[in-house]
Order: sequence, then C-alpha cells, then structure tokens
Amino acid sequence: MGIIRKKEGFNDQKAIVLPYSVIHILEKDPITAPIHITDIGYYPKAQYHFRERKHGCKQNILIYCVEGKGWFKFKNKKCNVSAQDYFLIPADTPHSYGADVKNPWTIYWIHFKGNVSSQVSEKLVGINRMSPANSEIAAYRLQLFEEIYQSLEKGYTKNNLQYSSMCLWYFLCSFLHADHFKQFSYVLKKDIVDQIIDFMQSNLSKNFSLKELSNAFGYSASHFSYMFKNKTGYAPLEFFSRLKIQRSCQYLDSTDLHIKEIASLHGYDDPYYFSRVFRKVMDVSPNEYRVKQKG
Repeated sequence: MGIIRKKEGFNDQKAIVLPYSVIHILEKDPITAPIHITDIGYYPKAQYHFRERKHGCKQNILIYCVEGKGWFKFKNKKCNVSAQDYFLIPADTPHSYGADVKNPWTIYWIHFKGNVSSQVSEKLVGINRMSPANSEIAAYRLQLFEEIYQSLEKGYTKNNLQYSSMCLWYFLCSFLHADHFKQFSYVLKKDIVDQIIDFMQSNLSKNFSLKELSNAFGYSASHFSYMFKNKTGYAPLEFFSRLKIQRSCQYLDSTDLHIKEIASLHGYDDPYYFSRVFRKVMDVSPNEYRVKQKG
C-alpha cells in the first residue's frame, strides 16, 4: 500500500493566506518591505501532511515542530524532525516534507519574503535542533506566534500589517538568537475599535447595517465610521466583509463544504455574489483558492 497523503484539513488547524493585493502593499511599505509574512498557520497532529514543490516556493518557509515527528528533504538530503526542532527552506529551492505516519507532527509554519529575507534565511537554513526546551521560553515563542496570527486575523490594516512584520523579526530572533530570547509579559487593554472587531468576529454569520453596528456601541453612524476608519483604514462594513472572507478561507482549507454552504455560513444568500466578493478580496475565486497548495 502506498503512502497516504492528505492535501488539506486537520482538526483545529488555523491558516491565513494573505491576498496578492495585500502582499503588494507589504512590498511597497518601507517598514514591511524588508521582511513580511505571506502565509501563516498551525497544523495540530497533522496526519498524512505532505508537501512537494518541485520548483520550490517563492517565499522562505519556516516550520517549527512542537510535538510528534516528521521529515523534510531538499538539496538531495533528507532530515528527520522531532519535537522542538525547526527547519527553514529558502525560497526557490525544490523540496518536500511531511508528517511521520505513526506519530504525526504538530507544527507552526510561516512563509515570509522581503528585501532582506534571504540574508535572514541563510542563517536559519536546514534543520536546527533546539537545546532542551525551557517550557516558559517555548510558551512565550508560541505566544508571539499567536500575537502575529491574531493581528492578521483582525484584518489587513496598515497598523496590523506593520505590527505583524515587526513581530516576525522578534519571532525569527527567538530561533536565531535563542540564548538572548527573554520572557516577556504585558497586559493588553482593548480600545473601542478592538472591541468592535471582536464583536464582528463573533457575528460573522450575520449581516448588519452601519446604523445597527453604530447603535450597538452607542455612537452616531458618522462618528462610528470616522473612528473605525481612522484606526483601520477601512469603512466598518468593508472591514466586516473582509473578515468574513478571511474566515471563509479557513473553511475552504479545513472542510469539504460546498462554496454555497460556506457562503451561507457567513451571511451570503447568493453564492455568486459571495464569489465576486471573495475574488475582490483574495484576487482568486473560492475554487482557485481551495486548490492552492499551502503550508
């Protein structure tokens, strides 16, 4: 019997693939141009996970294994991967990788590029075995990953994109300069716009008018719109629509639901209208996105 290879979908997985239009913004912004994320995700107990790119990938790929086992191969060399190992495959390098059949890995992964990404990646390339893990330090590294992920999950505002790119530097430093990586703690106090975004994320199956949203938070529609756009760069309803599409991408990645069903789950009664909105945000159709190789 041949090896079973699963294309997409693991229980409780998370993944964000940035639209080409957003990546273009990252490439032009002097703050994010040096190094920035294009894809990010988390695959727990990723049984039958397998990727092969015969012509490589346009981005550098960093994979951090926290549990289980796996392997990767590039430059005609195959390496085994265990818990607390990480490996980096540089851009444009043919490669393959996958989970161990009996003890599949749990991985955090990032695709990144930028003007200085090759200089960073060459210092991390190949297999790297961490010293015996300090549980607190490892936990802070994953907390930093979540910080990046949640920042992007809240929408592709200029602030979120810049913040995630700056955090990426620190995340990469946690591997490159592990001996200097210190524990940190902070208290995050959410302002009103953050609270509005949390409300939107909790109600992605619903549709709201601008008046309904502004009333829910006790503001006039005009002040609500000004306050929201001033921080995010997007009008409230446009931002809400983009959050719906972002969540729809996760359903396309992790389920076999029909596009009509995914549209309905996110408040779109007309699947054709949903597809038009999806293409406007992601630059590809839902079907094209679903077959795109990720991770």
